[in-house]
Amino acid sequence: AAALDAIGKRGVLRALWFVEDYRVMTYWRELARHYDHVFTIQTDECFAALRGATDARLSYLPCAFDPEEHRPVDLSDEERETLGSDVSFVGAGYRNRRVAFRRFLDLDFRIWGSEWGGAQDLERVVQRGSARISTEESVRIFNATRVNLNLHSSTYHDGVDPLGDFVNPRTFELAGCGAFQIVDRRQLLADAFVPGSEIAVAESVAEMRDLTRHYLAHGDERLAMALRAHARAYAYHTFLHRM
Repeated sequence: AAALDAIGKRGVLRALWFVEDYRVMTYWRELARHYDHVFTIQTDECFAALRGATDARLSYLPCAFDPEEHRPVDLSDEERETLGSDVSFVGAGYRNRRVAFRRFLDLDFRIWGSEWGGAQDLERVVQRGSARISTEESVRIFNATRVNLNLHSSTYHDGVDPLGDFVNPRTFELAGCGAFQIVDRRQLLADAFVPGSEIAVAESVAEMRDLTRHYLAHGDERLAMALRAHARAYAYHTFLHRM
């Protein structure tokens, strides 16, 4: 805060791109007043809360992806064998994911990422002992997977957050890779992609499972949807577009 104040006294504009859920990560309460502009990935209720803490100009600025990082890649047969599966998830083992993903254990399902220790039944599909996955390798996993699950994290739900609003970075990254995804319903998702045309959207874990089985059986639909999401991402959702 002291450094931000010193910068401001020199007449330099200070901007914060707050890419967290304001309800969970609350350090904005102390820091927001030290900025001139605050950009958020949430809107109405978030803006109302921030107005009580800062006079900064508030703007909505959703997440994005880097096309030099998240992109379609050519995979070797060995990579498809070691990294590919019908269904996969890359990410941390939050509570709602630990509960929800039990519904997918009868499928060719793999989980990649950290913080899955003690996940009981899921541990048999967790890869590499729950080791952290690099960005480059996650890109290859996305490309090798037929159906990528994208369930926004929650520490206090058993599945889909019924009040979920912001769109996570993974949504844009998967689209940038040209990878097919099923994402849980988010209030701001339709501002970024066309639900049902570019991205499959589930209202519940049960629907996420039903959609998974449908798109595994309909490869042409899956590919067409992934290509449309890829085109949308490159046209509107890179970091360059945000800047």
